[in-house]
Amino acid sequence: MRDLPAPAVWLVATTGNVIAASFNSRIDADPMAIAWMRMVVATLALALLARGLHRVGWSRTLVVMGAAIAVMNATFYEALPRIGIGLTVALALVGPIVLAAAHGRTASDAAAVALAAAGVLAMARPWEADGDLVGTALGLAGGAAWVVYILAGRRAAPTMPPAQAAVAGLAVSAAVLTVPGIAAGGFPLGDPVAVVTIVVFGSLGGGLAYWGEMYSLARLSTRAFSVLQACYPAIGVVVGALVLGDRPSPIELVGVACVSIAAATAVRGAPVSAGRARGPGTA
Repeated sequence: MRDLPAPAVWLVATTGNVIAASFNSRIDADPMAIAWMRMVVATLALALLARGLHRVGWSRTLVVMGAAIAVMNATFYEALPRIGIGLTVALALVGPIVLAAAHGRTASDAAAVALAAAGVLAMARPWEADGDLVGTALGLAGGAAWVVYILAGRRAAPTMPPAQAAVAGLAVSAAVLTVPGIAAGGFPLGDPVAVVTIVVFGSLGGGLAYWGEMYSLARLSTRAFSVLQACYPAIGVVVGALVLGDRPSPIELVGVACVSIAAATAVRGAPVSAGRARGPGTA
């Protein structure tokens, strides 16, 4: 497992996350309740893989990472019905792109960040969205939480197996979202379609996605990982075309090309090998 290339692992996990998000957003429940149950299911799924929470070496960094995951998910699902997925993702990506720029050291780094930003704008087209100050604030809050998640994850991931790091963060996130999720009306456990959807796609888009990110965070530099996040909307465009039959516009295809080139530039020559982690364990 340790020899798998980190960018490829991240790509597979993120694709699963994007597919899962599209299905989870269709559940007839409050966005906060969906975010909460998604974290609960993802925690349980990964706990089986990590052989239980008792094996996790808890630390303040893991708690901070889990709290950031909670904010990321809550703001995403709350912003989605207000401003749409394009602007929600674009605003959230402000955080990783700024982080990538802060860690850049060369003209090539700066070019990759600029190209990623241009690609995200081309795909999200925020100028077409209706103004919603609350939705915009939620999107930007998600971007700030994403920065905290990346920085905390970069500290935690190399010190333990990816599944254990991910399950710890997800468990904290589920705990943080429990009260807001219940207060929002709770999850419709009496709806079999909703239950099957959240179990299947919570495991795929929560458990698998965060395992893949912990695996990648242990093997890529902060800059490289941050630029990779710009591929989220590009993956969304591709999934929409292949799975949902959506036809991407020319400007969306230009955006996909921009972030793909930026991602390839970012992971090339990354300070941490794409095939080796600095810490022990692979589960």
